[in-house]
Amino acid sequence: MPRATQISGSLTLMFVFITALCAMAYLMVGMKIDDAVIHAMTTVATGGFSTKDASLAYFDSYSVDAVATVFMIAGSIPFILYVQLVRGEPQALWRNSQVRAFLFLLLLLTMIGWWLHPEPDNPVRGFFHSLLNVTSLVTGTGYTTTNYSSWGFSSQIFFFLIMFIGGCAGSTSCGIKIFRFQILYETVKQHVRRTLQPNGIFVMRYNGKPLKEEVSAAVMNFLFLFALAFWVTTVALNMVGLDFIMAASAAATALANVGPGMGDVIGPVGNFKSLNDSAKWILTIAMMVGRLELLTVLVLLMPHFWRN
Repeated sequence: MPRATQISGSLTLMFVFITALCAMAYLMVGMKIDDAVIHAMTTVATGGFSTKDASLAYFDSYSVDAVATVFMIAGSIPFILYVQLVRGEPQALWRNSQVRAFLFLLLLLTMIGWWLHPEPDNPVRGFFHSLLNVTSLVTGTGYTTTNYSSWGFSSQIFFFLIMFIGGCAGSTSCGIKIFRFQILYETVKQHVRRTLQPNGIFVMRYNGKPLKEEVSAAVMNFLFLFALAFWVTTVALNMVGLDFIMAASAAATALANVGPGMGDVIGPVGNFKSLNDSAKWILTIAMMVGRLELLTVLVLLMPHFWRN
């Protein structure tokens, strides 16, 4: 059997196994079996679709929130690392710099969200609201337990920005992805060093290995195309009748495949039903472009690809 087929089979089995664990965890915290199975599939797949209109807020349970958070994180970590873990490499998860950066960032953003929560007299509620909703938006899952759009202007900016982040490469999550931010950091750091020391030799590294210039260039191209797609989508939505704030948040959530946007209409307690048909078509295209990660779409639009 070809190695690629073996790896694909191992990843599929690992996904099924983790989903089954998630379903059992949901059952243990009080969900009915149908809700547990459906939510397990959409949690690990970071899809976020719920059987309830109120999403996870319907269950009003810290235990459900905790289970959802753990398995959203599990779905946002490269599945190949789980295979290595099963094969006797327990250090594989923590040795990966992308995973360490992802977990540290989630912790930091959760603390910020907790600080922004408008109920300082109920710290436990504030912590779980921040934990669930921050993890949900960062990983692109889209579950919600509260209307964070009503937390104030600073909170709206905060939750809008974290929509773009995404999980790790090789996971089920969407968004820009952690490794691209790491490579962006290494690229900027190298340029700063070269500016300060023009005769110095600086080697970019990622995950302990030298990083090729073409990889850095590919990430820069992706980030430029993502920003361009976001701007084009926002302008297009604004032209078909959405106000600028709604258009920008709708473009962000569609390209990053998150789900909820910002505001009363498409925010965490709203939906996209009331939008006009033109806006829905634009958002549908944006979701597909975001899921295919832009470069694939660009290749498909090139005549050279079809001629060969």
